[in-house]
Amino acid sequence: MSTLLFVPVMMPIAILGLAVLGWLLITVRALSGQPLTMKFLYLALSIRYMANFFHAHTAFTLTAGQSINSLIGLAIVGFGLMLSRNHLLRYRAFLPVYLFIGIMIFSSIYNGGSPGLLNAVLRQAMFLVLVISFIRVLDSAPHDGSFPHRLLSIFTIPLLLQLASIILDIRNQFEADGSESYIGGYVHEGVFSALLLCGLSITVLSRGLPWRRATLYAAIFFTAIIFANYRTALLAALPLMAGHLLIGSGQGFKADMAMLVRILVGVVTVVIAILLFSFLAQRLVDIATAASDIGSLFTAPELYSSSDRELFSGRVFIWSDYVFRTITGNLSNILIGFGPDAWEGTFTIYAHNVYVSYIYEFGFLGLAVYVLLNLSFFWMALTTRHSRRWAVVACHLGYFILSIGTMPTVTIEGVFLYATICGYTVYYKLASTQKTPFLFAENARHLAARRQRGKLRFT
Repeated sequence: MSTLLFVPVMMPIAILGLAVLGWLLITVRALSGQPLTMKFLYLALSIRYMANFFHAHTAFTLTAGQSINSLIGLAIVGFGLMLSRNHLLRYRAFLPVYLFIGIMIFSSIYNGGSPGLLNAVLRQAMFLVLVISFIRVLDSAPHDGSFPHRLLSIFTIPLLLQLASIILDIRNQFEADGSESYIGGYVHEGVFSALLLCGLSITVLSRGLPWRRATLYAAIFFTAIIFANYRTALLAALPLMAGHLLIGSGQGFKADMAMLVRILVGVVTVVIAILLFSFLAQRLVDIATAASDIGSLFTAPELYSSSDRELFSGRVFIWSDYVFRTITGNLSNILIGFGPDAWEGTFTIYAHNVYVSYIYEFGFLGLAVYVLLNLSFFWMALTTRHSRRWAVVACHLGYFILSIGTMPTVTIEGVFLYATICGYTVYYKLASTQKTPFLFAENARHLAARRQRGKLRFT
């Protein structure tokens, strides 16, 4: 079974210094003349991303038991709550989120208090404020094609740092099988892959990008994910790329031309898919084997053979340990688990599966609530009448794949990713039934003022 060899590598300080300078210039340019909600969202994502390139300094305790990264997280939640609209916080779509927070708190209290409760609740609060921020920012965006470029500029420095690590051959090695990744000195390949998936999601979800330009951006992010070499993230990216290439390719063309374009793009997509599936063959075989014998998750881990322990990079063996310890506990453990982040100190390896981990942390009742949360947003994606429905559905499918192979919910980058997907989902659902150009009156006033000043585009 693969074990984690956590040996993060930082880029040379001179390169990081140039990266900070470049980030400042890009940020000032991107946020010129933007509303407060856009400034908050942009800075929340970009500051957190930049901080993890300095993980040797930002990930360790600074004061009062808090690291720089955790202080950044607290600041995001605090400022986000101040900027959030009360009626959006009360929006019925967020009811499953509040219910899940309630399960977290109850499980922690019943189990005598869990030290992971604060972090778990803060992650959910961050998810909420970022979803609301995305709704407000998307509603305030001028329909001139500038918004996607502005938001995607967040990822310029991370991509350039990854390119620098490729050129300088600065690799990170995390797995016992010797696999290596180029992640620009980020804290971990899986976390960096969540960052890249966020950029890919924004690319395929955003309106205003010509299909060829969006395809270029999507290809850049997809190539970056390949170099990050986190196979679960690569699998998660496939629905997004397939949806963009096969469905999005026909948009903007007449009906007969759209069909021809889709056929040509489909042929290219199939060829690329064959190459990727050959690269991911063993992972796909492992997934099929695990799915065909789901009952093995309820088997005692010590009964696993040596070959079974290596299945899916050891994940199935890890999952069985979590599930078996839950079902062999008392009734309360089966129903509400052992508390938020209770796996820390009990297991040496995290579950590599959101749903399995939540069985242990919050029991089968908590798992049911979290699945309800996922399905409620997915249902919104399926039922929206917006033209980008295919994109939001593809992004939800990609996030589901990511969730069954790793733990995006325990990292801020993973929270950013799901908040991005759900923010677009809720906005498109609301916008598809809206008869006026804006959901919020102040956004119409702000756009009118910007038109009067002539600041609709980058200057």
